[in-house]
Amino acid sequence: KGYGNGVVVAANGTQEWLLKWWWDHYSKKSDFPVTFFDLGMSKSARNFCESKGSVISFTFPKGMIKTKEAISQENIESWENTYPGDVWVGREQWFTKPFILLKSPYENTVWTRL
Repeated sequence: KGYGNGVVVAANGTQEWLLKWWWDHYSKKSDFPVTFFDLGMSKSARNFCESKGSVISFTFPKGMIKTKEAISQENIESWENTYPGDVWVGREQWFTKPFILLKSPYENTVWTRL
């Protein structure tokens, strides 16, 4: 850490289509350095990101999130009723943020998830 201010963007294969749009808008108003976290991008998306900033591959640590089968039925029902969409897909995405922020090369980081 200690490279000043910067922006972190995390994207996987289902979100990568937003990268060019995001970059077009971001680069018009800001010149802070950007580090992209590759959560499973295609080669072309990764190449695009490498042309705009630095890229760090990231894989979520295995076993850090309990599987649905390891969670009580009471919690399963509560979560599925409380959170819109597929909570089981969303959980891994929600929990990546603190792990990625720990790997940020910046002293002060702005987090952006596509």
